This record gives sequence, C-alpha cells and structure tokens, in this order.
Amino acid sequence: MRLTRTGAKKRPTYRVIVADSRAPREGRHVDILGYYDPLTQPATINIDTERAVKWLRNGAQPSERVRILLRHSGVLKAHEEARLADKRARKDAAGDAEGGVTSRVAAVAGRAASAVGTAAGTVTNVAGSVASAAGNVNIAETTESVVEAVTDAAGAAVEAVSDAVTSVLPGRRGRSSDDKGK
Repeated sequence: MRLTRTGAKKRPTYRVIVADSRAPREGRHVDILGYYDPLTQPATINIDTERAVKWLRNGAQPSERVRILLRHSGVLKAHEEARLADKRARKDAAGDAEGGVTSRVAAVAGRAASAVGTAAGTVTNVAGSVASAAGNVNIAETTESVVEAVTDAAGAAVEAVSDAVTSVLPGRRGRSSDDKGK
C-alpha cells in the first residue's frame, strides 16, 4: 500500500493504492483505496475502510506515509478490531473442539470405570466363593479358580478400556508406541 501522485504541477494530490512493490510509483496498481489531498486545510483523507482492512488482512504492507494516513482515517483501528475478533473466534473454535475431546475422554473414563466395577464385582464373588470353600480340603483347586477368575476380570477390563479408546480415537487403532514416529 502506497501513494501515487496525481494532480497538476505544484498542486499534488495522491491516491492510496495497493501495488506490487516492484511496480514504479506511477505504474501499475492492483486497487485504489482512496485519496489524500495535502493542500486543503485540514488535509483531506478519504480511504475506503472496508477494502483497506481487507488488504491489510491479506498481508499488504503500507508505506510509512500510508500508515499515518490509515491511522488518521481509523482504518488501523478497524483492522486491529477485526484481527482481535478473528483471534477470539479461533480461540472459541479451539475451545469447542477441545470440549468435544474432553467429553469423549469423559465417556472413555466412564466405560473404563464400569469395566473396573465389573471386574471388582467378579473378584468379590470369587472371594466369597473362596470363603465358602475354605471348609473344603482341596485349597489348591480353590486358589486356582480364584486366580482364573481374577485373570478373566482383568482381561475384560483391559478389553473394555481398549474398545473405549479405539472408539474415541479411531485413527490410532492398531498403532504401537514404536510406530508413532513413522
């Protein structure tokens, strides 16, 4: 963004334009944003705020004089407000996305807690069986059945947690920690 000279000899007026930095001062331009007349008292500055903000958001770099003119006409303030509004919108969108992940993780935690509760119930039932079987003479068989029941309950809990995690993160299914870098 820069100025291009117009007007008569010794009576300059300027257009505020968007141009390629390699183009000459009076050469080709992309867009005309407004004009500046330094000879009036006070100087006349007329810049289309909406288009100027659009160009600033697209990365146009104003010259020093154009930056001053943009500040006087209120364009830089409008640009800053638009930039902050975008930043808030991105932050809100990230918060919404993060909230979705949080709810999915909470669901996985609930399923895992349910699986662990089921396993704990099974262990309690087995412990009751052991207590009632304590009167039996064959304690080795009772111990073997308790170990088998606890192993089955732990396997069920691990399977439930694994299913819950793969349902939340389907793209991660079947990947080991060694595969993450590949």
